[in-house]
Amino acid sequence: MPKRRIIRISILLSCYSAVLFPAVCFCQTLPQETLDTIYAEASQDMAAGRFVEALHKFKKTLDRDGNNEYAVRMLNLARERQEALTKKTVTSKTPDPKKSGLRIYTPGKCFNGYTLFAHRNLKIESVANTLLPIYLVDMHGSIVHEWMVEEDTISASLKPDGTLAYINGEALCEVDPESNTITRFEGMIDHTFQALSGGYYLISRNESGNPNTGTPELPRIEIIKPPEKISWRWEGEAHIQELERVAVTTIIPQGWWANNNACEVLNDSPAAKGNSSFRKGNILFSFSALNIIGVLDYPNGNVLWAWPCAEVIVEGHHATTMLPSGNILIFDNGIHRGWSRVVELNPITECMEWEYHAEPKESFFSKTMSSAQRLPNGNTLICEAEKNRIFEITPEGEIVWDFISDFNTKTGCDLIYRATRYSPGYVQPLLEKLKKSKERRWQKK
Repeated sequence: MPKRRIIRISILLSCYSAVLFPAVCFCQTLPQETLDTIYAEASQDMAAGRFVEALHKFKKTLDRDGNNEYAVRMLNLARERQEALTKKTVTSKTPDPKKSGLRIYTPGKCFNGYTLFAHRNLKIESVANTLLPIYLVDMHGSIVHEWMVEEDTISASLKPDGTLAYINGEALCEVDPESNTITRFEGMIDHTFQALSGGYYLISRNESGNPNTGTPELPRIEIIKPPEKISWRWEGEAHIQELERVAVTTIIPQGWWANNNACEVLNDSPAAKGNSSFRKGNILFSFSALNIIGVLDYPNGNVLWAWPCAEVIVEGHHATTMLPSGNILIFDNGIHRGWSRVVELNPITECMEWEYHAEPKESFFSKTMSSAQRLPNGNTLICEAEKNRIFEITPEGEIVWDFISDFNTKTGCDLIYRATRYSPGYVQPLLEKLKKSKERRWQKK
């Protein structure tokens, strides 16, 4: 089988791994006396309103006694009561899904700018010699610019100088405004990356893994500089026991056991005052197959923090990012509950500060992929991958911009993994380069 096809199959499997191949957790059964003690302590926590503590304990018992109906009921009750403490929940009605293009635009309430995205090509067959677009659209949904690349684009990022970086599962690539390749770093970078200073990137990639054979993936978080330099590497399989201890769980590394779909270098934030794990320079990661969100020490690579309750609160999450407030924004896909939401977690208290879902809830749902971006004016840009929908909401949940792309009808591609909004000032260097390029072409004529 050609290498490109093998890689493309691996990408497809990794995209759906949280749905098709959930991580397996197993522990030796505890003595009934010990379980009874834990149940009693957890019940006391429930009565006292300590729902986070109760969640930890009921989860611990279920890891060892998964068929205990009492523990299941109490865990669900603890989860419901903990989520009821969410400080602010906002909703909105989803517009008619049959209408595509620009559906809502309220200029005075939007963070006006340009939105970058690409439709995925999840077809197993190779797309060699087929050019696929990455789009930059204005607030009216009109294409301002498109880069044409040969591979399926998972995620793209516009750099301040107008250069575009993107990942396609086979490499991280940089291209100029005319889509000419500047540099390329080979590797199965299949979910996320972050551009750093000096031409470096933080990337997440896998070196192995096949759910059909049980061969475990080898998750890597690296700092690289194209075309070949690796300046720092974290190997996930070497930290399993550490992750088990910090996240209060047990992991059997089989197939796509981790499926890291987010990583970023932390900036200064108030969270570091409450917990030094969140200091500037450390690395946030997101093992979606385990429903674990955590922080690594940089450069030592130790697992400093993990949200133990993630496994019983979020389902197959994406786009985990720390906000300037110190809270963590999460797209919670809800793969089993059947509806999605965007939540803002306070990592110090482990309570939800904010949540958005639609009414009815099932009208906003993407089982896979998707993203959320907090904008400078406080609004949130949301990408609902499986409906090719991108929309912007206010902190109160009002939809002020709503766009469903039908550009995929021209290419046969489908789904949008991630969308990013940029300010006009940020995009200006790109627009200036495009203007000069156009002038040069006219001069040649």
